[in-house]
Amino acid sequence: MKITLELLSLMILAVFTIFVSAVSEYVITGDTSHLIFGQQPEAVSQTLDEVRSDNNIVVIKKSGLAKSEEIPATSRLPDTVMDKAPQKKLSFAFLTDVHLNKNNSNDRLNGFQQCLERVKKTDASFIVFGGDLVDNSGMGKNNTREECENLFDLFKETVDAAGLKYYPAIGNHDRFFDKESGYVAGDELFKVYFKDSYYTFERQGVHFFVLNSVFSNYAIPKEELDWLKAELEKVPLDAPIVVVTHVPVYSIYYPVTAGKYTSADIIVNNKELLAAFKKHNLKLVLQGHMHLYEEIFSQKVQYITGGAVCANWWNGSFHGTEEGFLFIEVDSENHFTWRYVDYGWQPKTK
Repeated sequence: MKITLELLSLMILAVFTIFVSAVSEYVITGDTSHLIFGQQPEAVSQTLDEVRSDNNIVVIKKSGLAKSEEIPATSRLPDTVMDKAPQKKLSFAFLTDVHLNKNNSNDRLNGFQQCLERVKKTDASFIVFGGDLVDNSGMGKNNTREECENLFDLFKETVDAAGLKYYPAIGNHDRFFDKESGYVAGDELFKVYFKDSYYTFERQGVHFFVLNSVFSNYAIPKEELDWLKAELEKVPLDAPIVVVTHVPVYSIYYPVTAGKYTSADIIVNNKELLAAFKKHNLKLVLQGHMHLYEEIFSQKVQYITGGAVCANWWNGSFHGTEEGFLFIEVDSENHFTWRYVDYGWQPKTK
């Protein structure tokens, strides 16, 4: 085989060394203009922490790899690197405060359907609803039982028509009271439609606890706390846990909107609730009720108040929060990422 000077030069330029620095950076040194990546940089950037090119040096950052590990350079990163990159294992959507009502004011049913269509364009495998699905109570005059049943029927039919698996929490406006019929706790009719007002389920090793936070005075009652503690005994201590509650555990709603601190509209026995998770791996608390988007990080737990599907009750944005929902992803190392999705609704007042 005849090797020309030009070919020899290209062969020399194609020799690269990859090494790992103290901050787990993989550096491909040399003139990378002769290395054909095709679509590789884009593919790498989807699985590794960072890929950047600066002055013909390609730096690939990936946490968790041994500093002493050396990998020969190729036109494709070796599988040993790709296998160690965290892979997405779960994605879901959190929708809260829909507020369908019997008058369909502001064309809210169409807005809800538009939101569900936007969720379908993500790769969410299911939806968790954060409560206030409908306006059964607390919005002026309470509905009759027939009106409440019609709204729950409408909600279920709408979500079922979208073909999406879902798990609902109960909100304060989902309650129905009728002492003569024995509906005294407020969740009895909700359970007719959705089986339970607090329950747990597991997906891809992530354990979800959906709570009923709208009993009297927004306290988690002893019966529910006892159930929670018993269920937690079945969960491995290192398993990631997500809590779903309509009324927030923590919120800065009133400092933001009214300039004052208050214990109103939060779970009044939140310390007792959180104590149940003390030995467990509580990662994320998803909250509703406030119609604001807010993030609070405390003692290694992320609290997110997920805005509202209806924002300002279908009248536009609410203190800067647009109509939207939360899209959440979990990777193979149980890291959570999320973003708030404005699905583009424009209010249509009558």
